Amino acid sequence: MVAAAERHGIKVLGLLTYSPAWSRPSGTSSHSPPSDLATFAAFARAASNRHPHITAWEVRNGPNHTPFWTSPSATRYVALLRATYAVLDPADTVLTGGLSPYGGPWDRSSSGTLNPVTFIKTRAPGPGRGSSGNSADI
Repeated sequence: MVAAAERHGIKVLGLLTYSPAWSRPSGTSSHSPPSDLATFAAFARAASNRHPHITAWEVRNGPNHTPFWTSPSATRYVALLRATYAVLDPADTVLTGGLSPYGGPWDRSSSGTLNPVTFIKTRAPGPGRGSSGNSADI
């Protein structure tokens, strides 16, 4: 599919979403964060090596929202983001996972959704390979 898209001049965004069964605790869902960040990062690097023409990678989806990340934690997400960022090609662009809205139809009082603004502020320090605490470009 990637090759077909490239043949038609379509750039592909690589999505490193969810946790494969081998990367998370037994009996948990794919929405659980991986147990071992280095293993997930190695998977990301393997995906990048397999698809060298993909030059932009998004790490997870909705990391502030329980349906997409069991027990959301900006600190745990940043650790995963940093581990993944460190192994991808320095020429690639790394994007944080899109955040879920807060206070709308996706948010229920018991949902565990973290306010995206709070999540972003907790996620700092900022993006960019040139800054300290690198975790993403965008």
